[in-house]
Amino acid sequence: PCALRAVREPATGNHGESPMNTLRLDRLASIAPLFVAWAVGCGGTTTAVNPDDDRSASSHLAAGSVGSREIDPRRQHELDPLRPESVQSTLAALDRNPDDVEAYARGAIAYADTDVAGMTLVWGQTYRLLDSHGRKTVDVTNAMARVLREKVTFTPPNDVELRFAPGAMPVLPAAGNHYYAPFAHLYEHSMNGIGNAAALGLSTFEGASAVFAVQTQLVCDDGAAVLEEEFYVALCGIAQGGHRDAYAHWVIGPAFSTEWETWSRAHSAQVEAFQRYLASHPFRPTTATRPDDLHPVRPPSR
Repeated sequence: PCALRAVREPATGNHGESPMNTLRLDRLASIAPLFVAWAVGCGGTTTAVNPDDDRSASSHLAAGSVGSREIDPRRQHELDPLRPESVQSTLAALDRNPDDVEAYARGAIAYADTDVAGMTLVWGQTYRLLDSHGRKTVDVTNAMARVLREKVTFTPPNDVELRFAPGAMPVLPAAGNHYYAPFAHLYEHSMNGIGNAAALGLSTFEGASAVFAVQTQLVCDDGAAVLEEEFYVALCGIAQGGHRDAYAHWVIGPAFSTEWETWSRAHSAQVEAFQRYLASHPFRPTTATRPDDLHPVRPPSR
């Protein structure tokens, strides 16, 4: 799979914001100076976006993000394919109130039927962290389980095809030799390491929970995270607290009620420790994780 890793050195944003992790994209072609963006696919394929072709550029780039103009990474929200009609009202609700529990549930369920289905996993987990006994828990976890079944193709021994975001990943340039990519594609890219989990069978409780165990560990161990996202900060804390396995089984458990009940009884001490951790570390995001939030990336050296 393609590699995506964070460069653990501070990168200053364009508007004087606090230092952010800069992600390193491997297997990319050299930057083509005649193009304002390229879209990154696995295996090193690229799709250039010609700034003179309005139709081409508008499908990849947000207004005000090209050429030498600066990008505000937290307010670039014109990547239309990442905001299908079915989630427009949900995104508006989360812009107003980033800890709107019901909005996360509605959005997680709605995204499952789109080509931005990775957001079902992200917002589904967010919903679970915000309200561990929410009234839509079963519906949300069922949507998460369905995305794993329908949007991941596993070919032995370890080949995984993910369809969590539409098309190749757009990488957008900004002033000062900065580059950005949208969260939805970065999340998909970082999940390329779930091959061993997928081999367990994504229609099973153990296979599905293994995906979230791998994801949660990747956030801290492999640097495949956008660590300024509060959702990722929460996952990193869970992993560092030693609760990765309990979290991974708990977060998807209601979609496999019988298996979850059996597992939680057999691992009651782990589950209770995790529940205590949740109670003492409540997740209260101040900004919603949005699919078209842009995060700094750094292309490989030539």
